[in-house]
Amino acid sequence: MNLSKTLPLFLILACLVSACGKSSTTSSNDAESSRIALAQSDADQFKNFNSGGGQAVDQAFNQTFTKIFGGNDAASVQRYFNDRVHHFVDSKKISFLADGKETNTNWLNGPSAQSGANPSPTPDITNEIQALNITTPLWLDGLVNGIHIELKDGNGNTYPIDSTRSGIVELGAAYLTTIQSDSGQTYPIPVEARQAILVHEARHSDCTGGFSGAQLTELQNVTDSDDFVAKFPLMNCGHLHQKCAAGDYAGIEACDGEAFGAYTMGAIYALAGMHNNTDEVAVQILRANFFDYLSRVQNNIDMHAVLTGQIAITPDMTSDGFHP
Repeated sequence: MNLSKTLPLFLILACLVSACGKSSTTSSNDAESSRIALAQSDADQFKNFNSGGGQAVDQAFNQTFTKIFGGNDAASVQRYFNDRVHHFVDSKKISFLADGKETNTNWLNGPSAQSGANPSPTPDITNEIQALNITTPLWLDGLVNGIHIELKDGNGNTYPIDSTRSGIVELGAAYLTTIQSDSGQTYPIPVEARQAILVHEARHSDCTGGFSGAQLTELQNVTDSDDFVAKFPLMNCGHLHQKCAAGDYAGIEACDGEAFGAYTMGAIYALAGMHNNTDEVAVQILRANFFDYLSRVQNNIDMHAVLTGQIAITPDMTSDGFHP
């Protein structure tokens, strides 16, 4: 498994380039309820994970698969996911309750809520989004404003946001079953590629190291998104993304500033999927995912050196809560 292997250009352009960002392929006919059913099916298929892929990654990359998932078999992958994601929701049919009263959310703008300004709604899930774990921002919003937040789905079910591992994922129109090359040819997306998206989103449910009272004070005094970045250049609670410093996604929050953030989770799972797949197009798609996801790790982190053990960074997969 060589990190420097190149890919055919048409596959690089056609691949699913991000779990939380832009995609070159969308479908206006794909109803969100169908995407929820697809995601639920994909999650259920973790039970069929072939341990050979996990073992191959462990052998090539210093037991990295086991360090992330707690093992290299299907039960370990299922446990990783089930601990972190519990609900898929339709972004067009959800609403929020603050202390039992239906409201919009304020998305990390506590001072404006306290001053009576109109809070902004949940971000729109556009045709360029595959999936979005909304749990940590909602949980932090509740801390900032001193309120208890619940989500209500289109069926009237309510889910309390009492932890970053409450695990609520919205699905976007780019969560698809097929992709199209520049030449117009359609290819099926392997289930492992969509599962890599889910594994990525699951990482956002980890509040690694917890969240302190001092951090909460800083967050309550955030004035805008630039101020947030300045005060929290690396947010391990939720493993939130950074703006990419260069490349096609420069200025977009589609990169990680840590070795074992959400993009690395997806990359390692895609790599295992390559080993488990015999279809060459599927392998190429998963390989494209692997390289793309690792390319999102910035701050001059040498991921080859990390994954091969030359740089001793061990993934911390724990999650904690608020510590006043």
